[in-house]
Amino acid sequence: MRSVFVAALIGSAVAQKGRQSSDPVYTCPAGFNLNGKICERQTTAQPQLICHQGVLSGLECLTETPKSTRCPPGTLQSGKQCITSQEFPPVKVCPTGFVETLAGCEAQQPLPLIEVCEIGSREGPECVTAETAPYVVSQKCPPGFEEAAKGGCWKKTTYDCTPAFAGKGGLRGLIGELGVAPANAKAQVIKQTCERKEAAPYLTDKVCPAGFEDNGINGCIKKHFHPVITKCSNGGAASQCFTTRTVPFEQECETGVMTGKMCRIQKTVAPETFCATGYDNGQACVQAHPTAPVCAPGLTLTGGLCVGSETAQPEVTVTLTCTGKNCHH
Repeated sequence: MRSVFVAALIGSAVAQKGRQSSDPVYTCPAGFNLNGKICERQTTAQPQLICHQGVLSGLECLTETPKSTRCPPGTLQSGKQCITSQEFPPVKVCPTGFVETLAGCEAQQPLPLIEVCEIGSREGPECVTAETAPYVVSQKCPPGFEEAAKGGCWKKTTYDCTPAFAGKGGLRGLIGELGVAPANAKAQVIKQTCERKEAAPYLTDKVCPAGFEDNGINGCIKKHFHPVITKCSNGGAASQCFTTRTVPFEQECETGVMTGKMCRIQKTVAPETFCATGYDNGQACVQAHPTAPVCAPGLTLTGGLCVGSETAQPEVTVTLTCTGKNCHH
């Protein structure tokens, strides 16, 4: 009697007495492939991205570096600053107090004023002229004298001109000591009055005419006063007492400073920033670097994926054939 049994074993087939087994059939779970007596299947995973430099951002490694500086076009480096300069010719101007004319720069400068006497000579604050006049001479006779018709000063005086022998004294002399007149005595003048004329020089009186004064030196003087005239020291009128001064133009910079014969404006300009590599994020220069993919242990990077294998025990199927009287068990 022959019976056939099918047994599914995990592992190897077991031969029993009176039974015959077929070669085992290995069956792998879904997705696995039999490799020898082992079931295998390939596994893939995304690699982990790491950065050897910089910080991971998305699929890139980003590094930040300070911005570089440079001077804008048309400027020059001066330390940490940039300098720009502009030159232009100066303008012609007149010095302070001068005005521009065809002749150059002119200014009226005052001259000294002087006080002069157009008439006379200066005495104090006035001008004085002197008018002279002769004395007014008057003559008169001294007191007691009269002016005669023919001129001259005369004075008549009477006096006693009785002779010495006349009068009592004279008679006494004639009578003698006895007091008797001599027989031959004649009549005599007892008192005689005489008249005499006495001449005297005129008294001269000198006086100055009305309005004149005797200065004791030059006779009679009358002073006339005139105002002092104010004139310019150059002989012109006081209202036009100035001289015109002409000077050449001056060179001046309306802006900037004079450098040689040119005006120069120099300004300081902040340097501009730029990124030699990468891009500017507003604060720094950002440069992107490739990431480094890393696979978990046991996986191998292949074509951008982490590739590995997973194993499993296959299911083993063995066919048993039984012969003999005991096959029904």
